[in-house]
Amino acid sequence: FESVKAACDAFDAEFGNNLELLNERLLFVLDKKGNKIGTTMMWFMEGYQKNVLRLHWVAVVPKHQGKKLAHAMIKEILEKYQSTERIYLTTQVKNYIAISIYYKFGFIPYPFADISRFPYLSLEKIKNANFENDQLKTAWSLIKLKISER
Repeated sequence: FESVKAACDAFDAEFGNNLELLNERLLFVLDKKGNKIGTTMMWFMEGYQKNVLRLHWVAVVPKHQGKKLAHAMIKEILEKYQSTERIYLTTQVKNYIAISIYYKFGFIPYPFADISRFPYLSLEKIKNANFENDQLKTAWSLIKLKISER
C-alpha cells in the first residue's frame, strides 16, 4: 500500500463490517511492550465461499522479520483451522521469501490463471496439472530458482 491510510481503508472495506468474525479469525503477535509486530488471518475465498479458506494478510514489521514470526503465526492459524476445508493464499511473484515459507507448510503452486476454479478441482487434479500458460510456468520456475539459491 502507498500509505498506512490506504492499507486501513482497504482493510475496512474488506473486513470492517465483520467484527465478530475478525475477532475469531485475526491473529496478532505482540512484542514485550504490547506493540503489534505481526499479523495474519484465516478468511474466506473472495465472494465468501464458506467451504474455501484463505490465509490472508500475513505480515511482520520489518524490524522483526527474520525471527520466524511468520512461521509461528502460520503454524498457529493452520492448526486452528485444520479441517477438511480447502485453504489457499495469494502472493506476489517477487515475494519469494514468503513463498518458501508457504512451501514448508505444504502449499503448492496453483497451475491455472483463474483462481475461481479452485473450489471445484481435486487436489490431485491441481498437483498433476501442467501450468496453464507460459507466464505461469516462467514465474514459478523463476521462484523455484530463487528459493533454491537461498
